[in-house]
Amino acid sequence: MVTLLIVEDEKTVRLLTKAKLSPSYRILEAENGRQAVELFRQHPIGVAILDIEMPVMSGIDTAQIIHSEAPDCAILFLTAYDRFEYAQNAIRVRALEYLLKPYDDEE
Repeated sequence: MVTLLIVEDEKTVRLLTKAKLSPSYRILEAENGRQAVELFRQHPIGVAILDIEMPVMSGIDTAQIIHSEAPDCAILFLTAYDRFEYAQNAIRVRALEYLLKPYDDEE
């Protein structure tokens, strides 16, 4: 079973994202990047869905750590920020996707 990590500082968004995902995933949740890195180091994560702007540690910084320690972990960004420099940074950490909120279920 693939373990999926949802990292989102807004609890409502985190719960909605979790509810839309298949029950065939094991889902872990974190409200900031530091918690995400702790969970990542304790559990084998196959997919990480990250927000960009979060307290304590940004999604980009979190993704850099995850990618450096587990290059096969799929990284996706789900964010309300459509700033070009964020998208560039997502590419640098080899994110598979950069989705803007609100997103549709097919994305």
